[in-house]
Amino acid sequence: MALSLVLFAPCGLAQVRSDAADREAAVANVLIPIAGDVPGEFGARFQTDVTIANRTGVTTRIAIFWLPQGRSGSITVPVRTLTLPPSSTTLYPRFVSDRLGQTGLGAFIARAVHDDGSTNHDGRIDLFARIWTPARAGVGTYSQGIYGTTLTGPGTDDLQPIPAWIYGLRQDASFRTNYGIVNLAAEPRNFSIEVTGDGGSRYTREVVVPGASMIHEALPRDQHFGAVTIRIVIGYVIPPQVSLSWAGFGSSVDNFTGDAWYSKAQAAYRNNQP
Repeated sequence: MALSLVLFAPCGLAQVRSDAADREAAVANVLIPIAGDVPGEFGARFQTDVTIANRTGVTTRIAIFWLPQGRSGSITVPVRTLTLPPSSTTLYPRFVSDRLGQTGLGAFIARAVHDDGSTNHDGRIDLFARIWTPARAGVGTYSQGIYGTTLTGPGTDDLQPIPAWIYGLRQDASFRTNYGIVNLAAEPRNFSIEVTGDGGSRYTREVVVPGASMIHEALPRDQHFGAVTIRIVIGYVIPPQVSLSWAGFGSSVDNFTGDAWYSKAQAAYRNNQP
């Protein structure tokens, strides 16, 4: 699928928290929910530059787990392991292609690990990604920043396994909107996408996201929603599980200037509430 600038957004599970949308401090596991080296619309070529920070005073090994679009990756077998010096911040241009040896679109987890590959829970890392392409006129770039999503442990994140909303997007004659879902579980999961516009337009879709994978899709271009709100509902399983970890995000792009913004998926209530 052509990439028309992206967005990010988190979600997942873990501790019960009332501030589900807030960023945490540096931890041992961090998710970047969308990255890639892919062609876009109007001749664009989107690539991803990644900055990784080691906030400890010791050398830290960081395993990178790739979750590709539309097919299963792995949350247990890394595609690359990096070594960061103490108290350092390192920029990796063209991270997906040059460092990971991957093509296409996906998400990735960065995890501090010991020499045997087990999680180093004393690790304190943080990430930032920039997805960009040269401007159409050949001067400057179009870009969008993607903040890392804190994972409190392997496969866990800010949001509980409950519905979440994405706000602040727009689609009309001047803007287009994309959304994405990252499945952090090893098994496939069902999701329902419900889109509403401030003028009453609606769009619904059911999708299965493979385990350790992600999707990135555009809203139908022929529908002018105006201001867009997206609700994402994860399919429940029997018996209920608290490990249905996932991440959601949305992005809107100006069709004329290339200006873009992203919005996180956010829970409306805590998981222990009715």
